[in-house]
Amino acid sequence: MSEIYCVRATPRSVPMPLPVFPNPTDRPEGVGPSLVLEFHSPVPAGEDVAAGKMPRRDTLAYLQAIRGAGNRSIECRIDCAGGREDDALPIALALLQHPFRVSARIVGRCSSAAVLIALAADRRSIVPHGTVLIHRAARIYVREQWDAIQQMPEADKDVINESLLASDDKVAALLTARLGISEEVARSWMREGRKWGADETLSRGFADSIADEEIAQ
Repeated sequence: MSEIYCVRATPRSVPMPLPVFPNPTDRPEGVGPSLVLEFHSPVPAGEDVAAGKMPRRDTLAYLQAIRGAGNRSIECRIDCAGGREDDALPIALALLQHPFRVSARIVGRCSSAAVLIALAADRRSIVPHGTVLIHRAARIYVREQWDAIQQMPEADKDVINESLLASDDKVAALLTARLGISEEVARSWMREGRKWGADETLSRGFADSIADEEIAQ
């Protein structure tokens, strides 16, 4: 197994305002059966992340489904290790813009970028064995990549750092808007980077209920 290096952002000296996303409330229940969207992915190996070999989410297919949902509600079923923020955020935004009820059922793991999709829901449930993992953005490198990064000009390193900060800002913005928590609490959760079980997910307000296993399927 290759040696893995994980890089997170150095904080800005001057804080910036959080980005603003749609934040719908009290969306009505749709007509007819809900559109069910499945979000599943395994946990990738660190070497695969560094090599860019993570499974890619077919974002366009999800966007087409959401935009074609019409007056139906949408249910997201999540058992997902995350993936790329660039793939997940457009899906979350499309869900936030949908005029009818959006719900999320965490039927396994909801980690990393999958958290963005869950936060687009009006209500979230989690099965008893489900987990949620919220963390700061990171870039993963193997030793050869890490050595190359160290040789970069400082300006190029600053670009990487800013991209990580921007990713953290987006997660913090959605957490504060959708859960009604402070930015300080949101960022403390991200710094913890700790997996929550179902009970903790419920107590922290990320989930509204713990769902029966059979009902959640």
